[in-house]
Amino acid sequence: MTFAEMKPWEDQTVVLTFADGEVAKVKVLLANDEYADTIVDLISTNRPDKWGATAIDSDCAYTIALLDIAAVREVSPAD
Repeated sequence: MTFAEMKPWEDQTVVLTFADGEVAKVKVLLANDEYADTIVDLISTNRPDKWGATAIDSDCAYTIALLDIAAVREVSPAD
């Protein structure tokens, strides 16, 4: 994923698919061109172990390298 591809998703809730197969629903807070990453609030994931036991229940924001994101899409009713 590139900065230009992620920037339009700022302030939106989306589903990210990661290169390692993880799928997570997140709110995109910021796409950062300087560091090639994005800052998100994690809402749900199929790999909670990756983020720690309390990640989904916390008010923490997470930084994700843009290169780790394989795809982004709008949230659907099934999500």
